[in-house]
Amino acid sequence: TWSLLKIYWGTRESLPGWILLVLLVAFQVASIWIQAELVNITSLYWDAIQNKQMDAFFALLKAVLPFILFAIVQGSYFNYVWAMLEIKWRTAMTVQLQRLWLKNKTFYKMRLLEGSGLAASMDNPDQRIESDVGEFVKATLDLAF
Repeated sequence: TWSLLKIYWGTRESLPGWILLVLLVAFQVASIWIQAELVNITSLYWDAIQNKQMDAFFALLKAVLPFILFAIVQGSYFNYVWAMLEIKWRTAMTVQLQRLWLKNKTFYKMRLLEGSGLAASMDNPDQRIESDVGEFVKATLDLAF
């Protein structure tokens, strides 16, 4: 797995990816902070209802609105940054693996092996690279976030 991660994350091309990764972590931290604040406000909200404090109730309703708006914006940008990172990572990794596949005429050597039956399981390697890289990147991001 580390050797696959280094294909992208160990190159100079990954600088935008590192920036996007830091943004995703910052968005996750912001999400945790928002959720903690909403829990605190909710606790105060229910205390105000139980104690029949209408002024406190309406003040807390006003206090919760900015957190809800911030959570909506944060969630939208998180999804956008996630998609950008996935696209950049998948594209760079696919290009690098296809370069390796085309290096030293590997595609030609595989074609020669077709008659021997050794290459029967290696149909459409270029499409397999693209598909497998997409699945790897998505699964890795899903595990990380």
